[in-house]
Amino acid sequence: MEQIIWSDPSKDITHWEPSDRGAGVRFGPQSTKNFLKRNNLELVIRSHELVDEGYLSWHDDMLYTLFSASYYCGSNENKGAIAIFVDKTSRRFKPEFKTFFADVATLQTKSIDQVYTSFFKRIVI
Repeated sequence: MEQIIWSDPSKDITHWEPSDRGAGVRFGPQSTKNFLKRNNLELVIRSHELVDEGYLSWHDDMLYTLFSASYYCGSNENKGAIAIFVDKTSRRFKPEFKTFFADVATLQTKSIDQVYTSFFKRIVI
């Protein structure tokens, strides 16, 4: 499980190498391509890594990092994002990303259910 959670994509390498974090590995586009082919997948969406814009594309759009915790830990000024798959007629699914920035005052005064309900009402699909 540690290898899955703590492994990160890299644009600097082709296959993989040990991670500087001390757990997991860094993997390149060839590793992503091999994984997708072996598992009959078109893309991977991963999480567990803060990205400033809420999402980040890797390896020619074969891999995305999605981070939904805007204003992470109350001190980072990052956006959050969600992925929406809108084209159900195509054989190739491409995610569309909607980004958001948490309103700290709202987070402090409303329940999490109220925050999510308000957020999803604003999303236009």
